[in-house]
Amino acid sequence: MESPYLFVNDIIPLIWPVRCRPPAVEGWRKSTQESQAAAARRAGRTGGRPPKLTDDDIEAATAMLANPDIAVTQIAQRLAVSPATLYHYIPAARTANTRAFDNGRSTQ
Repeated sequence: MESPYLFVNDIIPLIWPVRCRPPAVEGWRKSTQESQAAAARRAGRTGGRPPKLTDDDIEAATAMLANPDIAVTQIAQRLAVSPATLYHYIPAARTANTRAFDNGRSTQ
């Protein structure tokens, strides 16, 4: 015959925080997420944020960087991105076409 009293072991599963789930539950969740992600990849969905610049944009920006008369900010404006985005895709742009300005005039 079962006891009519509640014991601590009976209450713990009811009040146990979500963060403290047993490893078996976490492993099941991870395997489910992995299988769902694999199914999405098979269906052609990759997820994540789409890239701001295409390969053609990067090639065009690299070609424009070869011209010392075009500043990085001008290239970024033409591609409708910020200079930081351009630096992210083309790290060599940090040292290319930099000019020292003094009172709005180029000193080079």
